[in-house]
Amino acid sequence: MAKTADAGENQSIQTKKRVADGILKLMEEHPFQEITVTQICQEAVIARVTFYRLFETKEDVIRFYLHGLLSEFSKKFGPESDSVKALRILFDNFPIPVPVLTMLVEQGLYTVLYSEFQSVIGHFFQKYAIEEMTDQMNRMNSYRINFIASTLLNIFMTWVDNGCRESKEELIEIASRQLQISDIKTLTGK
Repeated sequence: MAKTADAGENQSIQTKKRVADGILKLMEEHPFQEITVTQICQEAVIARVTFYRLFETKEDVIRFYLHGLLSEFSKKFGPESDSVKALRILFDNFPIPVPVLTMLVEQGLYTVLYSEFQSVIGHFFQKYAIEEMTDQMNRMNSYRINFIASTLLNIFMTWVDNGCRESKEELIEIASRQLQISDIKTLTGK
């Protein structure tokens, strides 16, 4: 019985991935708001009932895709007691491909992008940056986590808006200044 349940769950995940791949492919040619569930189902080769069994909305498909990328990133990197190293890890291994990030920004999916980025990256940085806080600041953890996540996401989005011109080292310097991390030489390797 357990093997049957595992096989069904694996099939469901594979179908969700096909749906996510389908919507991303459609977004390359059509605005997100104009894409229909019927088009997504045709691209993923599934029935509409299957779509609605797996997702409530098109935005949920994007959330699933982003959550997968960001969760893999979070699992891959273990605790590091240094926020400087945490920034370096993030900028060296940013989990969302630039073309996808660009497409999401251009198509106005900031709130979907932010909600997933905040939930996963916030927890990633909670392991790192929060350790440096005093007890008094510890009461403000959720605010600090949201601040870190929104600052970093907005840096990446501005970078995309600017045509990805800045180097990784320049982005790290910008982030360290915005987050008031003092050891920029360690961050940038300069």
